[in-house]
Amino acid sequence: WTYSLRLHAEECGVSWTEFRRVFLKLGGEPFYAAWLPNYLEPAFSLPALTSSRQRYEKGCCPVTEEIQPNLIQLKTNFQSVEQAEKQAEILRRTICSLESQKAELKKELCL
Repeated sequence: WTYSLRLHAEECGVSWTEFRRVFLKLGGEPFYAAWLPNYLEPAFSLPALTSSRQRYEKGCCPVTEEIQPNLIQLKTNFQSVEQAEKQAEILRRTICSLESQKAELKKELCL
């Protein structure tokens, strides 16, 4: 039901929140953050599970925990191909807009 992609925020100089803000401003459908890693979901802290030898707590999978906050989950269940194409175009425009903003900022810093 979603298409997930990872935003390399540090590399591109754009936060997840900023990316979402621009995408929505350009008419994009709201998108989701990634779910918590399964082992951090509240159900895994139930007494029946915590008595096992395996501990389900923050730090179990540091790579997952690093990546998860930077995932974007775009909707894929549109009513028509035209709606999906429109959202793809908004995604393209979002990326171009953010690249342009970054280039402009870099230019200003060099002056």
